Amino acid sequence: VVYEDFTKLVLYFPALFFFDGLFILSSHAENDSSVLDGINTIYYLEHLLRRILVSTQSSRKIKSDVYDACLLLLSTMVEKGSTIAFFLREHLLSMRCC
Repeated sequence: VVYEDFTKLVLYFPALFFFDGLFILSSHAENDSSVLDGINTIYYLEHLLRRILVSTQSSRKIKSDVYDACLLLLSTMVEKGSTIAFFLREHLLSMRCC
């Protein structure tokens, strides 16, 4: 429940939590994938990661630490059955790290 609420905070208040929140979310998902079992957790993460990928789409480059955090979250979400995460992960893999 806490993970889902924190994900919602990161999504709705990106000026305060955006990148720090992304790293916190990915580190917890790496240690325990059951944190994604909340009712709307994957929904909020899909929208958060879509926002990141769309904001970096024009340059087609993404920082390596952000890339790794996004890839970890998207792969974990794909394992949970998210089709949107699958397509976002494919989009992320087509981008370059800098």
